[in-house]
Amino acid sequence: MIHYFTDVVVDEEIIRERNFKHSEAGYRRSMFVVASFAEDYKVVSMASPERKGYFKSERSSVNEKFLYLAGFKLSPLLNAIVYNFIVLMYLLKNCKKEDKIIVYNLIPKQIIGIYIYKLLFNNDLILQIEELYSSKKGSKIKKICHCFLEKFLFKVSNKIVAVNSTILNKYKVSGLISYGYPPTISAEVVAADKRDKENPYLLYSGRLDEDSGITNLIEAFKKSHTLCELWITGNGPLKSVILEASLLDSRIKYLGFLEEREYNHILKNSQACINTIETKSEFSKYSFPSKVLTYMSFHKPIITSYFNALEDLPENMKGHLKIYKDDSVSELVDLLNRFDFHTGVPYVDYKINEFFTEQSLKLRRFIA
Repeated sequence: MIHYFTDVVVDEEIIRERNFKHSEAGYRRSMFVVASFAEDYKVVSMASPERKGYFKSERSSVNEKFLYLAGFKLSPLLNAIVYNFIVLMYLLKNCKKEDKIIVYNLIPKQIIGIYIYKLLFNNDLILQIEELYSSKKGSKIKKICHCFLEKFLFKVSNKIVAVNSTILNKYKVSGLISYGYPPTISAEVVAADKRDKENPYLLYSGRLDEDSGITNLIEAFKKSHTLCELWITGNGPLKSVILEASLLDSRIKYLGFLEEREYNHILKNSQACINTIETKSEFSKYSFPSKVLTYMSFHKPIITSYFNALEDLPENMKGHLKIYKDDSVSELVDLLNRFDFHTGVPYVDYKINEFFTEQSLKLRRFIA
């Protein structure tokens, strides 16, 4: 039996009741892992509420494998204390000696309870790490606490599934690199729109913050002489920068945060897709931009900054990428200029379906 701790919700009623806000990338990555389980499992979610109040523990009405722990929203310190106690009580009541525990990311308000249980009963503990919270911007106290938790959890865990090899190298441990999940719909079933009256466009999607490199992209695009437009989707603190740029340069269009169906159509019809994650940021060293695999799933040419996790990609996939290094605006300008003369919508075969099938099989064997 596997007890999988990940903060995802599959019940619309719970989402509304608790005003739950989940990460779409985290949700899909977690569900990809669940689909790879070869034995019975239970998904244990804090279903962290954004709404004040107390919410009782509930089993999912959509999927009997999901359990939502009791929820509340107090101060961060009280949340951490009470949630860790609830998690520990769940394990004491439900976890048997032969059971495995898998935890998605080292969330402080649940990982301490799991750590205590591991020390007491020594069940197999598998860490699934998408990002290291110690690499995020924040107070020194928070970073010290995250580093402390990471150091001890990496030491006592039995297996580690990491989003890139840099995470494993930091703590000098071995493990499985697993950094992707397929889109919910195949590119082949998304109808291409007729856009005869529109200019071809390049697409950036995702976070609009300092780590995203979006300001470098805007600067490079203004300097380029590409005939393509630049379409930007997503949200974040630099949204106002994008809106200002779109007023000054008519080639730049900001579309906001899109529903999946509309986003898929825009992605399907783009000339190329762009990933500009800042390579010098601490966060980028220990993450993998999942949108790159989404772009690949739609067979798009991809312009990308050189980030550490690129080295973990198979050569046949990496060889198709248009890469610029050291966050160089001039190199990015050169790459943007190459997309003036394409006719039709380009197609690149990354062998992505084979890649995801292999990823799932590796996960199944590793966790077993």
